[in-house]
Amino acid sequence: MAGVRQTFLHRWAQAGAKTDPGDAKTDLGWIAEKPAYQFFNYILGRIDDMLAHFEEQAVPDWHTDTEYLIGGLAMGSDRLVYRAVQANTGNDPTVDGGTNWLPFIRTASTSVAGIVELANATETQAGTDNTLAVNPLGLSTLTADETRHGLARLATNGEGQALSELFRVLTPAVLGQINASTTQRGIIRMATSSEVITGTAADRAISPAAIGALAQTLASSGYKAFPGGLIIQWGSANFSNSLAFDVTLPIAYPNAHLQAIASHEMEDVSETQNGSGASPLSLTEVRLMTGQVTRTVRWISIGH
Repeated sequence: MAGVRQTFLHRWAQAGAKTDPGDAKTDLGWIAEKPAYQFFNYILGRIDDMLAHFEEQAVPDWHTDTEYLIGGLAMGSDRLVYRAVQANTGNDPTVDGGTNWLPFIRTASTSVAGIVELANATETQAGTDNTLAVNPLGLSTLTADETRHGLARLATNGEGQALSELFRVLTPAVLGQINASTTQRGIIRMATSSEVITGTAADRAISPAAIGALAQTLASSGYKAFPGGLIIQWGSANFSNSLAFDVTLPIAYPNAHLQAIASHEMEDVSETQNGSGASPLSLTEVRLMTGQVTRTVRWISIGH
């Protein structure tokens, strides 16, 4: 059965006669005698006074004569509660400096657990006070801009493609939707050499390396492939008579052999007629003809 809750509005013998029996009598206690009523009043009043003290502030005031054990609590003259970290007697916790006492509830820091004040919106946005705690409401006001670190909302696909929002964060998924075109700024994949030659992709960017890697053989008999598929080939052939001579091209044209041009080397400035020609024969050959014997005929072929 629970006890009855008592109050100490009226303590024993507050208005009565009280006499301290003294340390000697307190140590000895009662013997076969008739104690003075003043002694009883003092003892019972002292008990009530201490119980009232506990009820009023829960933790007793520090006393210079009390022997405190580790973990003991005492109220300092500054009205803060202190906890003993060493067994001690006579060490005022308000001036101890942390040797025997520490505040029971301390101010929090980066190295000490304790109580902390919540920051308001202005303090949160300032971002300079390291003794305050940020709460969810204050954190929601800490929005990022060009001059302040903070929170930012993720951009939608539409906002990402618009490329006009100042206070949105692009995610990789949204960034992947911003494809560059002739009317839209955005990201674009680099074209391969084969895509450059094909010349049909409208969503690729051409790099110098891709152009430099276009198929070619830069020799006396060779070829060069250009973006879009155009191929120019060239070479030479030695004739010992005026009959036609078929030459195999350095590479085969993928689609069409369009034109061929030939000219023989002139022996002196008195020659006024070339007398040489060329025509496409197939995707792999060009036919050369010359009216001059024992001459070298140089030719150019165009196709794709």
